[in-house]
Amino acid sequence: MTFESVFRDIHNGLDPFPWQSEAARKLVEGEHFSSVNVPTASGKTAMIDAALYAAAHGGPRRIAFIIDRRVVVDEANDRAQRIARALERPVLADFAARLGPIQVVRLRGGVHGDDDWVLYPDKVTIIISTVDQVGSRLLHRGYGVSPRMAPVHAGFVGNDALYIIDEAHLSIPFLETVESARRYGADVRIIAMTATPLAKSAGMIELTPKDRSHPILQKRLQASKSASLLLSSDKEGEFVKEVVSAAQQLTESGRVIGIVVNRVNTARRINQALVKTKQRSELLTGRVRPYDRDRLMDSLLPEIRAGRLRKEGDPLFIVATQTIEVGADIDFDVLVTEAAPLDALRQRFGRLDRLGELGSTRGVILYRPKLDNDGKVLPDPIYGSAIHDTWKWLQDVAENGCVNFGITAMEELMKRVEAPQMEPKQAPVLLPAHVALLGQTGPDAPYVDVSPWLHGAQSSSADVSIIWRADLRTDNSDIWAETVRLRPPLTKEALEIPIYAARSWLQSLRAQEVTDLEGIGTYASTRGDRGKPVLRWRGPDDSQVVYPGDIRPGDTIVLPVDYGGCDLYGWAPESKETVEDIADFCSLDRHRGHVVRLVPELTGWLGVAESKIKESVVEVVNSETEVDAEIGIDQDRVWAAHTSLRHLLSEVDHHLVTAFNGRFEIERHPQGVVLRGHVIDDVNATLSSGVAVELDRHLEGMARLADKIASEHPDRERIVRAARQHDLGKADSRFQTMLHGNPLAAAAGPMLAKSGLRKLSQVLAAYSESGLPRGFRHELASLSAQLTPGTPESDTLVRHLIATHHGYGRPWFPACTDPEAPGVDQTFLGSGWALAFASLLDQHGPWQLAGMELLLRASDARQSRAEQEKSDV
Repeated sequence: MTFESVFRDIHNGLDPFPWQSEAARKLVEGEHFSSVNVPTASGKTAMIDAALYAAAHGGPRRIAFIIDRRVVVDEANDRAQRIARALERPVLADFAARLGPIQVVRLRGGVHGDDDWVLYPDKVTIIISTVDQVGSRLLHRGYGVSPRMAPVHAGFVGNDALYIIDEAHLSIPFLETVESARRYGADVRIIAMTATPLAKSAGMIELTPKDRSHPILQKRLQASKSASLLLSSDKEGEFVKEVVSAAQQLTESGRVIGIVVNRVNTARRINQALVKTKQRSELLTGRVRPYDRDRLMDSLLPEIRAGRLRKEGDPLFIVATQTIEVGADIDFDVLVTEAAPLDALRQRFGRLDRLGELGSTRGVILYRPKLDNDGKVLPDPIYGSAIHDTWKWLQDVAENGCVNFGITAMEELMKRVEAPQMEPKQAPVLLPAHVALLGQTGPDAPYVDVSPWLHGAQSSSADVSIIWRADLRTDNSDIWAETVRLRPPLTKEALEIPIYAARSWLQSLRAQEVTDLEGIGTYASTRGDRGKPVLRWRGPDDSQVVYPGDIRPGDTIVLPVDYGGCDLYGWAPESKETVEDIADFCSLDRHRGHVVRLVPELTGWLGVAESKIKESVVEVVNSETEVDAEIGIDQDRVWAAHTSLRHLLSEVDHHLVTAFNGRFEIERHPQGVVLRGHVIDDVNATLSSGVAVELDRHLEGMARLADKIASEHPDRERIVRAARQHDLGKADSRFQTMLHGNPLAAAAGPMLAKSGLRKLSQVLAAYSESGLPRGFRHELASLSAQLTPGTPESDTLVRHLIATHHGYGRPWFPACTDPEAPGVDQTFLGSGWALAFASLLDQHGPWQLAGMELLLRASDARQSRAEQEKSDV
């Protein structure tokens, strides 16, 4: 099938633009090109189609579409999802079969443990993400990725990958870093897309005369967008009033009025001012929880999406930040924008009459220079001098105080008068010593701030993910970790903000300016007192209460809803209102891993059944905690209490309950109970699925799966060998006691790989009572075990894969309190383990080595899930 025919079948008869077909051809034929230079509205997201077509013909199978904005509505993600759905059509069956399974990942932020997609390296994967998220993973320091999972993510994004970087002229440091990683062995190809290239490059794809005469594209290119230039006050209050006034004056020119400013706080104030005047106004920023964003956009997008049927009605104001500049399928009728660098303004006006359907539209640009005492213009905190250089250029080219931001008109202006460009930041050089250091991962790995390699050495600011929970009491932080372990954080409930803003807010300092640009921000000084405590979540075995000064880039922090700081529109540092806990609703996406907490403040959704269920929960708790002097815990009472609660829940017609299909466990929560589906818990770096699995069955099943997943890998045989031996260390009698729950059952056998204990509390209790020494690692014990009579495995790579299959041993293992435990000799100084690890890094490179670990660990996790699923049949 040709690219054109596949494109038509996916997009309901639409033909690709000529430049899109040319890109697909070059990708398939292996013809070099490193950049795409086409203007906004030219269909740049179709590079996903071209890359997917190439993947079916031997091209890279991990396609990352990367942007530098906090995207609210992700056009690229929508397109990727449409493609995935279209591949299910019979007409595309042959192409889908050639391509194989596909997954689409919208990676806006990272939360430890919420990353199932990484377990499918054998699928064609389309990742829609940002410089921070992909770049930090490439450098083995993934933001929101636990230290033990860092090599898995690095192996995924650093092998068989194509990076399509949108507006690449804004991401020069990242481009430089990826090029350096390629020199050190990362298997990544780069295609830089931009409407404002810094220089011509070999094989650059541009619009051809056929493109410019294409009836659809021609309409978009020729549309007129006249922008008036207005000088505004630098005082925030006055600026807000002038923006509101300018927007209201444009209501006669269109119904959907876009307002775009440079700071989240300013956007909030403008939205509030419009609401006070009884106008319908909505706020869109990237500093919002994905779940809240989706709720808002489900109702709003039909009214503002490009290609909508325009209708008469009351004005609708959309107040936004840089988040709409890239990848947002939004179409304004008129536009008011704060002054910004020229490339940013061109992107914003790209959201005005996006498809050229109106032909002629109006806009306003307001410039608010900040002056020093001598009347000299000060650099902008976000854009430096670029915003002022752009304003001067606009004044020079303006006619009657207006500038035409139509695509063709602007291209002609820029040819006539040289346009200002932002000075690109430079990344520090990535040296071999850096690569070797970054390749060391795990809980004991040295901390490395990778943000300068992503955004430049001059200034950068990584994000942290904040999650609000109603079951965290401010007066009892000692049980926060235990509480969150029952319902681990999820990406959809996480709000990402710059680390400096989080620290300042938690210390009750002045709210910091926040933008929707990655790597941009000011650093707030912290004061002497510690501020409010938060739970730093790095997985169930690495979570602790910390204070603002201890928070690091990429951390996931969980805090009580009483802290405030968030509303329906996202980050609201001045808000003291209780934040909505949305974790259980986000959990619905987890299918059998669904979790619901029946605790105070989180049962309102039960409606008329709430009071009876709350009483039943109290009885469950009492039955499990009240001890009779003669019989201890009354097990008949416990059974009756559980049965009663299950009966009451069976009569509740709400998706939080019906999603379980009746299959859940009732577990204790510090404030009530938790309903947990078949969750795979990670206890002491050991997966526990609640389904008893014999060791031999698990090893053979995993070996078969590893053979399948690694079928194309040159070291497939060694990966499979590691799979057959990876869990042999679980034969230790103490480990078997933990898996069986008691020594008598362990002695009776059979030998287990997975425990049959279904409740997290049971698993934790069994671990405590097993006698396993602290720091015992079954991976190390597996190194000295023998699959067949003879000597233990001697191949250095196979031993490495066995020992690192839970993320330790790169090169450190936790200290074990039993110096005689099997395999513990590998942890001693002088054992040679660290030297062997360094040798493997040098021989294979950090990304190839991590890629092999990924194949083994993905096989382990997927085999564990398959064993769990079979038990339910």
